[in-house]
Amino acid sequence: MALVTCKECNNRISDTADKCPLCGAKNKKKTSLFTWILGGLFAFIVWGGITESKIAAHHAKNNSTTHAYAAEPEYQTQVVQPEEVITTTAVEMSREYENNEARADSIYKDKLIQISGKVSSITKDFSDNTVVQLSGIDDFHDVHAGLNESEETKAINLQKGQKITLRCKSKGEVIASAMLDNCLFFDPSQAATSTKKTEFQKLLQRAESGEAEAQNKLGTLYYNGQGIAKDLKKAFEWYKKAALQGLSNAQYNLGAMYFDGEGTPQDKTKALEWLEKAAAQGVTESKYYLDQLHSK
Repeated sequence: MALVTCKECNNRISDTADKCPLCGAKNKKKTSLFTWILGGLFAFIVWGGITESKIAAHHAKNNSTTHAYAAEPEYQTQVVQPEEVITTTAVEMSREYENNEARADSIYKDKLIQISGKVSSITKDFSDNTVVQLSGIDDFHDVHAGLNESEETKAINLQKGQKITLRCKSKGEVIASAMLDNCLFFDPSQAATSTKKTEFQKLLQRAESGEAEAQNKLGTLYYNGQGIAKDLKKAFEWYKKAALQGLSNAQYNLGAMYFDGEGTPQDKTKALEWLEKAAAQGVTESKYYLDQLHSK
């Protein structure tokens, strides 16, 4: 026990007294060290329990089978379109640049160009790359075509005055000359042949898959030798496949081949059968053959 001073009347009283015996003011008892330690320990235990409950709740939420994930972003595949090819001639291109360089740049610069013209010279630039000059509107306005490295050997056989076609990237104009880069020799006839081969392969696939129209068309290509070697037997076979599917034009073509004995032995009975089927479907050309068959 110890004596303390009353804060109201300054009287000395015991620290265990509830109030001052002189003025009656309540005595604030000093909290012991033991009490502070005990209170801190209790608070720590309570805080630890709350924290553990939160952690458990968090894990329970994450392990639940009812996750609500954010929607995955949708990615769209970008379709790369083939680059447009601008077709021109060296004379036309040089004329465009002579008339209006700004307008010519808007047409050609940084574009893929297919250009035809006459070779005026074959030279080397400062980097030892081959440059083919194509004649323009005059000697002062021409086209300089820098060849791709893969085309160097082809340039060896070029002659002045030779007509050629190139595919290049346009780089604008420098000192009255249109400049082209990364040029490749291009043969329009080979490109057309390649396209025809691709179209034929597509038609053949359709015919082989059983499409009657494609079968009849393929038969006509073989009959006429159109883009492929003429083959009457193959023409007959494809016409027959389409005719058996009820295609009227194929029935007429098949009947005519039986009538004339083309691609198959002549057979007037079968010719009559197929031509009458075609006529029944409105193929008026069948009348020419039917009149001859009926007159005999």
